[in-house]
Amino acid sequence: LTDAVSDPPDTEQTYVETLERLPGCFLCYTPSTDAPEVAPLPCQVTGVFTFGTFNALAKITGEVVALWAALLKASSPSGGGDNGGNAGAMATRLLVKAKGMEDEV
Repeated sequence: LTDAVSDPPDTEQTYVETLERLPGCFLCYTPSTDAPEVAPLPCQVTGVFTFGTFNALAKITGEVVALWAALLKASSPSGGGDNGGNAGAMATRLLVKAKGMEDEV
């Protein structure tokens, strides 16, 4: 499911699935009425960014881990990641843990 804003009908799409466009925009979010007020970004206080993903683990490939490692390295104030300069190893450990493969390595 998509909409004409996210996937304009006049563009070439390479999806396996057939796109069904809903009228209006489906990428709307209404927070709960008891949600807290929006706080300042943590990076504005600490100077450190927080990264995360909600992707399916099957989509997290070696190429993705390499990209994450490069991103961690580039975004670190020291340019070396927050893991003693070994952002690649840190990203790999995160992937192994996320996929439940600790016993295999």
